[in-house]
Amino acid sequence: MAALAALYPAKLQKVAAFDRFGHYRLETGEQLLVWTPIYPAGPLPLIIYLHGASSRGEDVQEIFEKGPGCPPALLRAGDIAPRAIVVAPLLAAKREWCKTSREAATTLRIIDAYFAEEARGAMAAVDRSRVYVTGPSCGGLGAYTLAARLARRGDGFSDRCPPAAAVVPVCGGGNVVFAPLLAKTPCWFWHSESDSAVPCSDTEALVAALEKLDAPVRFTKLTDEETPESPPYVAYMEHHNAWTPAYKVDSPMWAWLFAQSREEGA
Repeated sequence: MAALAALYPAKLQKVAAFDRFGHYRLETGEQLLVWTPIYPAGPLPLIIYLHGASSRGEDVQEIFEKGPGCPPALLRAGDIAPRAIVVAPLLAAKREWCKTSREAATTLRIIDAYFAEEARGAMAAVDRSRVYVTGPSCGGLGAYTLAARLARRGDGFSDRCPPAAAVVPVCGGGNVVFAPLLAKTPCWFWHSESDSAVPCSDTEALVAALEKLDAPVRFTKLTDEETPESPPYVAYMEHHNAWTPAYKVDSPMWAWLFAQSREEGA
């Protein structure tokens, strides 16, 4: 693997390292964080985490600062420590993860750059049957849409991200048009019933569409009492914080997520 890595120049350049995170930059300018367990004996499952809109911009630290209760912040604090790799791209200001084909291509370029480095032996080995996608709010919409695009892509590329084994969209909604692409992908949606930022009815429509397809879908609809207050920078978004219950250390989501595995070609 080392000889292979020497033959091909890296598309990712390491900028810094801290708290088991590597900070990387693509040659085209995009950035991402990669968290690796202390003993990365692989192949390991991989979680693709897409942050919410408040973290957008040029500073990767905003993924932590504007994402309390979410995987990167929980990892940095030591509140969770899964036997998995976590990849967290940074979304540019005023952009969406996958709302347009151009934006989706950018998101896929960042993630594929990681897989290209892994394929040449420069990153910890990934179990390609256990790639998961999740995110809150803007990232929840992105997770749902990205998983649908990955499902359409299929297998066959050692240096590209494979289809997801499971997806956990949190308070993000999405377009029901993409539901058939996820008919065989386990999904667990989380949303608060009185969400003022993204209507819960958006997620309910997705769940209903997937249930009609007999898809392996779960839905946790949180009551107002079960929904923590939103952080101060989005305090105006009432009952929007479904991510804290979804991602907390004792959430049933974690055991479910790591139990999911995808057969190649499925």
